[in-house]
Amino acid sequence: MTSALTDSGSNSCLPRCTRASAPPCPFARLERVHGQVYLSALTSLGVTAERRLARAQHIAAVAADLFYRYGIHVVGVDQIAAKAEITKKTLYRYYRSKDLLVEAALRQPLGLRFPRDGSPTERVIGAFRAMGEYLVDHEFRGCPFINAAAELANRRHPARSVLVEATTQRRRWFTGRAFEEGLDDPELIGEQLDVLFDGALANAMKRADMTPVRAATLAAERLFSTTGTVHRTNRTSALDRSA
Repeated sequence: MTSALTDSGSNSCLPRCTRASAPPCPFARLERVHGQVYLSALTSLGVTAERRLARAQHIAAVAADLFYRYGIHVVGVDQIAAKAEITKKTLYRYYRSKDLLVEAALRQPLGLRFPRDGSPTERVIGAFRAMGEYLVDHEFRGCPFINAAAELANRRHPARSVLVEATTQRRRWFTGRAFEEGLDDPELIGEQLDVLFDGALANAMKRADMTPVRAATLAAERLFSTTGTVHRTNRTSALDRSA
């Protein structure tokens, strides 16, 4: 789940537009900088870069909210344009297709932040608790990335890369905390924590209650403490043998 999950402390040319109803697109390329979507336009538009960026981000934010609430396939471009208070023609000036708009929408800030203070264990447990708060605040609609993955069956959809990036970022965060704790095989621990996190997100959404989150939080705590105890015991035994 970044703009995937972020630590609160944490170009290719566009394809030609194939929609007959879409007006000619003035944008030359889509550039990604630090996970944000930037649009480069022809100077003939007479619009400043700042205004273009602000408008593009506004459209993407509106689309992200609608997709999350109702689903990517249910929400159409007309609905997004109306909610953003722009014309459909204007929307297509910023995004050549709905697919590219979906990609930009998934890059919007998620609003779920992982702790940056405390011990590695405290930060991991805090991440699970933050996930629970996110689910409650959003009425158990689940994770936008999990929801999108279920709808975007085409692996070549441009938004699929965002899902991979988000999951990778989160898994690396967990791996980093295991490394800081000095645990053996932090990559495996990070993978296990990420599976717990995703599982809790999906099950809590399906059941619309916090039981899966509480269970996953307890499992994560035990995983860290048990693995840490075994690691420290093995390290002490090795030191004793070498003495």
